This record gives sequence, structure tokens and C-alpha cells, in this order.
Amino acid sequence: MKKYLLFFTTLLLSFLGQSQSWSLTGNAAINPKTNFLGTTDNNPLLFRVNNNAAGEINFTNGKTSFGYGAGQGGTGTYSVAIGFKALNGDPGYENTALGSYALQNSTTGSYNVAVGYGAMQLTTSSNSNAALGYGTMSGTSTGHDNTAAGRQAMYVNKTGNYNTAIGSNALFYTTNSWYNTAVGYNAGIWYDLGYNNTILGANCNGSFAGQYNIIAIGQGVTCPDNSTARIGNSATWSIGGYAGWSNFSDGRYKKDIKETVAGLAFIMKLRPVTYHLDVTALSKQLKENQGEEWNTQMKTAMAEKEKNLLTGFVAQEVEQAAKETGFDFSGIDKPRTANGLYALRYAEFVVPLVKAMQEQQQLIKDLQDRVQSLQQQAEATIYVNGSAARDLVSVYPNPATSNITLTIKTQNAGNGILQVFDAAGKQIKQIGINIRQGANTIPLSVQGLPAGYYDLKLDWGTTMHKHLAVIKQ
Repeated sequence: MKKYLLFFTTLLLSFLGQSQSWSLTGNAAINPKTNFLGTTDNNPLLFRVNNNAAGEINFTNGKTSFGYGAGQGGTGTYSVAIGFKALNGDPGYENTALGSYALQNSTTGSYNVAVGYGAMQLTTSSNSNAALGYGTMSGTSTGHDNTAAGRQAMYVNKTGNYNTAIGSNALFYTTNSWYNTAVGYNAGIWYDLGYNNTILGANCNGSFAGQYNIIAIGQGVTCPDNSTARIGNSATWSIGGYAGWSNFSDGRYKKDIKETVAGLAFIMKLRPVTYHLDVTALSKQLKENQGEEWNTQMKTAMAEKEKNLLTGFVAQEVEQAAKETGFDFSGIDKPRTANGLYALRYAEFVVPLVKAMQEQQQLIKDLQDRVQSLQQQAEATIYVNGSAARDLVSVYPNPATSNITLTIKTQNAGNGILQVFDAAGKQIKQIGINIRQGANTIPLSVQGLPAGYYDLKLDWGTTMHKHLAVIKQ
């Protein structure tokens, strides 16, 4: 009897023990209010793998971690670590790491968000960063207030701050710079850029390490120097909008104002030309598209642009003209580096053109005054051998555009010649004339002659010689 009693007692205890256990093969008919995996006090719930920490839900410090070695290097507060060795160094304060090795080595960093395998993996004391993507900001050690999204965006950044990189490999090699913004696949990838750069578009870039304050917008656009802006690549053939470009021109902020602007002397040395632009060679020189071969569509666009006949000047010739006239002309972009390019700011040609027009108008006025004086002389009495012969010579219209008429009133008849000289004293026309006593008219065509000052020389008889000035418009 005692044997049977002992057997049933053992069986009952075994059944009761099993009914209070959480089965490893699944459980049924449970009440989630009373049946759960966890604690009934404020002690943390811990998970282990191979007898090593693999997860924690902590009521006291708000830390949540799940994954082998995740969030186990220290205490920290309100941090979340999910993934193999995510936040393995120290959970820090209010960090979020999702992905294997995300924020793995963080020790004192706070307010960071790292999502993706190896995101911010080498960070030690960085704060207020957001990294999304495989290896994103992997090398950042102490940089703060950065935002990066895309595979290996800001990959080797170390101490750079206030940067934004959106797109795979964006700002890949930039290490210690501030205030850069790069958006697009491979945007700003190739160089360790300097400060204050804005790069918008796939494969857009600068030209050298340390380059600063550039703006590159488009696809495959390259800025050649510091503090330059480029919109569109070499195949772009039109940039427009609904208003003209405005430059600041407030006199309150202009210093050392002088009127040392070259006019006609500079303009007359310029050589207007037509030309075709070698777009393909220019693109290679600029290393557009990261120096890689363009796709078929871009090659077609570049070939079409190379067919366009353009008008303009040659920058080196403009530079020489300015040098010869002692004019420090601001319309020339001179290269500052060995691989730099010349460029022209055509809008700034307006200033010397205005100066040239002012000088030309003054010249015309002076010539008009001279013509008027000569006309007055022509209408005066011509004295021959000391007696008043009352011979009058005049020309109309003056200034003229195509034809003029010379009027001669004289008592001295005779054959003679009419010669026309330009302002340089070169004879450009000669005709024979026959002057009779009384009134004579001589028609003269000036059509086809360049605009400017001309001297008319009249000789007839044996003693009659007269000069008249004419302005051709």
C-alpha cells in the first residue's frame, strides 16, 4: 500500500510541475494575462546564447536590446539595440541601433540613429547623427549632427559635422568637413572635400581635395574651382526661366568707385567669332560623370550640341585685349589651377560697350561741331587776290546716310577734281568736276562707306581750293 501511495504522489507532483512550466515545444490554452514569459517585478528580462548576453528589456533604465552582444557593453538609458553586436561598446543615451554591428563601438555617444549593417560602426563619442544604409557613416568617430542615407554614404567621415549625404556613396571620402550637402548616387564621392559645398545630382563632384563653397546641380556636373557654381552638364544647351538674373548693385555697399572703364580702345580690339564647341573634349577635361564613359543618350545629346553654331569671343583674346588697353576686365574667368578653364561673363561686356557708346557719341558731337564750323566757313566769302568774289560752298545733308549734294556759287569757272579722304587721311574716292560761273550742284554717293568722319577736298580753276567735312552715319 505504501508503495502505491508513493507512486501516485510522485506522479501528481510531476504533473503539477509540468503544468506550471513553459513548454519548449509550444503551449496551448494559455491566458496571456497570467501566462507569459517575463518578470513580475522591476528586474530586467534577460536572454542568453551560449551563456552570453543576447537580449535585455530593462524597466529601470529603459534599455531594449536583442541580438548576440547587442547593447551589452555598459548601462546607458533609453537606448535600443537590435542586431549582432549592435551598440556593443556602450548603449549610451537614447541611441537607436538596428542592424549587425550598428554603433558597435560607441562609448559615450548619444541621440544617434543607425540603421543598417555596420552603420556608424566605428563611432565612439558622436552625438545627434542619423545614418541609414549598409556601412553608412561607418568611419565616423566623433562627428555630430550629420545625416546620411544610402549604401556607404559618408563612409570614411571621421570628425565632420553638420553634413547631409543622401544617396549611395554620397560624400564617400570626405573626412573632417562641415556644412556639406550632397544628394544623389555618387554625389561628391571622389575627393575629401572642404566646407560649405552643395552637390545635387548623381555623379556630380568637385575637382580636387579640400575644395570649398561650390554648387553643382545636374547629372555628372563638375565644379572646376573654389566658390564656383555649375548648373547642367556639357550637353545642356539651354538654361532659362521667367526673369533675368539679378546681381546685387546697391551703391551703399560699393567701395572705391572709379570710372576706370576702357571703352572704344578695348571694344575695337575684340574679335567676334562663330565657332563649334568641342563638347566631348570639354567633358573629358572636366572629368564629368566621374570620368566614366557617358551613356548612349548623353553621347547623342553631346553630339547634337556640337552641331550648334555659336557666336562669341575667345577668352584668351579678350584677356590680351584688356591687357593691351590696361583694363582690369572682370568679365574674364581665368583658371586658377593647372587643369582649370577660361570662361567669359558676357553680361559684363555691357559696361565697356556703354563706355564705348558714350565715347563715340562725344566723338560724333565733336565732329558735328567741326562740320558746323566748316559750314560756316564755307558760307563765308572766299577772297581771291584780295577782292571779295562772294564764292559760297556748302553740303547737304550733313550728317548723311547715302547721298549728299555739294552746292557751289562762284564767279570762278574751271575744271577740277573732288577728292574724298577718310579720318586717317586715306583717299577713297576721286571724281572730275566742271565748275561754271553761277550756281553748281554736284551729287555724291557715300553709300557703302563705313560710318565716320570724311574730308571733301575741292580744287578747280587755278586758285580755288576748299575743304568740307562730312559725317557718314
